[in-house]
Amino acid sequence: MNKKLFFLCLFPLAAFAQNVGLGTVNPLRARLEVQGVAGNGATNALFAAPGNAGISLQQNWPTIGFNQYRDITTPGSQGKYMTSGFASLLTFDNGSGRLAMQMFPQGIVFNFTPAGNTAFTILNNGNTGIRNGGSNDISLWLNKINTNTSAAVFSGTTHNTHFLYGNNQDTYIRAGMDTGTVIFSDVPNGKLSTGLNDMRGSGFNTNGSISYKVRRTTANYDTLKDDDHILYVDIQNTQSYNVKHVYLPQPTSQMAGRVYIIRMLNAPKIPANELTIGCMCVGRVKIFGYIFENYDEMPYINAPDYILPYTSPYNVHRQLLYTEHVNAFDSDYRVVVSGISYICTGTAWVPFDRQAQIDKE
Repeated sequence: MNKKLFFLCLFPLAAFAQNVGLGTVNPLRARLEVQGVAGNGATNALFAAPGNAGISLQQNWPTIGFNQYRDITTPGSQGKYMTSGFASLLTFDNGSGRLAMQMFPQGIVFNFTPAGNTAFTILNNGNTGIRNGGSNDISLWLNKINTNTSAAVFSGTTHNTHFLYGNNQDTYIRAGMDTGTVIFSDVPNGKLSTGLNDMRGSGFNTNGSISYKVRRTTANYDTLKDDDHILYVDIQNTQSYNVKHVYLPQPTSQMAGRVYIIRMLNAPKIPANELTIGCMCVGRVKIFGYIFENYDEMPYINAPDYILPYTSPYNVHRQLLYTEHVNAFDSDYRVVVSGISYICTGTAWVPFDRQAQIDKE
């Protein structure tokens, strides 16, 4: 009966108790106020059963220790392990306003923790450092360590963007999906520079050569694709009449400014003893598409098969060709149109840079 009465007497005291102090007789700042530390260290409180990992609360540089506490001050040490395993601490420097997370390797219970690795630092102005102490004038500063494959990876649905990847610390910037787009400097008068530390007048500036995709085809019919730039059409030197067909895609506003370069390779040459009087066109590449033509600019246009009107969906076709003409009464000549380039206006393909020549004998 006395035990029950004692319990009933304590219950209202717990429910309506005032602030409780440990190490102080005047706890005014919190329901539980602890002043003082264990030993010569900085730990005010520790929450863990013996042999278990837990957390500690430490004063001076206010710190939360994870499987770590400090009951003694030892130069070069960041405290001790509560139990064997890994440890870390989150500490705040009230003098500078810096918050930092330190990570410790595996250790043995009650052994001193070594110097830790800085996981991240947040400065008082919000600037953040990852694997470093941060900088007052850099919003986010990240260090790569040599054992890591990348300094940072941003993962999309299909593809990843890597920064400082591999031993050469390359950077791969990718869209997250196959149909995605990587956009640089989409601002008024924006510029892109590679290999230069100054931005010059052009929208794109480079201090080096530029490589383009080159594709070779021997197909009788071929369509230029979005990722094409230079297409070599191989006539394969068959020494017989050979025709290849190349189709330009239908122009759209998204293609405006796109350039295709088409070149003819290995046009057959007719041996002199096989030449006869008349025109022998022995190699052709017919190019079909919505092509804007200006007849006044076209060399050697007298031959009607050099350019022909064509019906929808392709309104024009023109040709690269190799022609040998033997004339019984006048000079013989050879006409070669070996290449042409097109630029898209958004509604048509405009030819430019024709590679044409005529040789008379």
